[in-house]
Amino acid sequence: LADVTAQVEDERVAASKAKADLIKKLEDERTAASTIMDDLTKQLEKERLTISQIEGLHAKLESRLESAQKSHMDEKARLAADLEYTRKLADNYHATLTKHMSESMSACPTQRAPLSERNN
Repeated sequence: LADVTAQVEDERVAASKAKADLIKKLEDERTAASTIMDDLTKQLEKERLTISQIEGLHAKLESRLESAQKSHMDEKARLAADLEYTRKLADNYHATLTKHMSESMSACPTQRAPLSERNN
């Protein structure tokens, strides 16, 4: 009976030690898992921030593009108006010049004096 009691006690101590070792191992694994979760959470927050920054930059770029396109369209319209105004000025100048030339030609005598008379 003493041998059986000693053997049971030895097995109880071994089981208790195995249980303590297992609890320690589980605690270590839980701590490691918690650390990994914390690191992943921090990384996720950084990525969220990065995504947020990218989305902000994207919105700014879209706004700048829209502004540039509007400016381009405004400039194109202004240049078209300038071109039309320039065409009208050129047409008016051409018409005035043609009128003056026509008037000048009709005011000139149709027959010129001989060269010998012009030198006097």
